[in-house]
Amino acid sequence: MLTLIRKRISIHPRVQTKDWEALLEEGLVAGWFFDSLLEDISEEAAAVRGGCPQSIRDMVAHVADVNYGVANILEAFTRGRSLQYDASTLYKGADGRPFAEVRADHSNSLMRLAESTGRPLNPNQTSWHFQYGRLKGKEWLATTIAHYAYHTRQLERIKSSGAYRAACRAARKQTEPAG
Repeated sequence: MLTLIRKRISIHPRVQTKDWEALLEEGLVAGWFFDSLLEDISEEAAAVRGGCPQSIRDMVAHVADVNYGVANILEAFTRGRSLQYDASTLYKGADGRPFAEVRADHSNSLMRLAESTGRPLNPNQTSWHFQYGRLKGKEWLATTIAHYAYHTRQLERIKSSGAYRAACRAARKQTEPAG
């Protein structure tokens, strides 16, 4: 029941009021905005959680993994196939990769997601989502918009935390010339 309520609140309003192109534009804007918030984050600051369950580095890796997963599903839909979404891969984190690499992976995942949306989809094809149940292509795209909104709020919360500001100060001190 909770699944249906979540689906009705976060996905259906977008899907019912917007066509594919409008959803795509909203999704890409959300992704690019999230990516722009990453521009000034140092390696030290990327490790900060700021009261959130994941560090910035792990969150960005997670968002990239989700983008790749949704892109795979949408590409399967263009071939008239359904692809099972593997939720077990969603929280593996950055695996010790440097933040610059994780950020580049996010940018690549966003481009891959955009490329996967440019092909005609079977509008009735569905694939199982671990929280929302069976979703069609427009609904999968709407989940990415909701996902970006959720993690953008988290990222903004982390960036306003004292731990993040302290990490930024420490990073600046390391790059200041001695003297």
